[in-house]
Amino acid sequence: MKLAKRILEKDNLIIELPLTPSEAALGCKLKVDGIDTKVDVNILAGTCSGEEIRVNGMGYFDGNGKRGDLIARTKIIVPKKMSQQQVELYQKLQEITSFVPR
Repeated sequence: MKLAKRILEKDNLIIELPLTPSEAALGCKLKVDGIDTKVDVNILAGTCSGEEIRVNGMGYFDGNGKRGDLIARTKIIVPKKMSQQQVELYQKLQEITSFVPR
């Protein structure tokens, strides 16, 4: 996965985790770059932008040798260019959905 924006808050590593609409809606498992290894992140179905997913013990070391957490902040990204089939599928989804977030 492409290296995301990384922020250090105390001993926690905060990353921005871009998701496709289908990954957020249906859920998935992803591997993200941690400090020294790939980290498995479980995206639950129905995840929204801005939600935080915490992976314990995968952040930076504090002064006592204990590790903070990796916190993945989700950001749903929609495609700017789509195939005709993708457009048709999104149109169909829009027609049949009863969900209104406002």
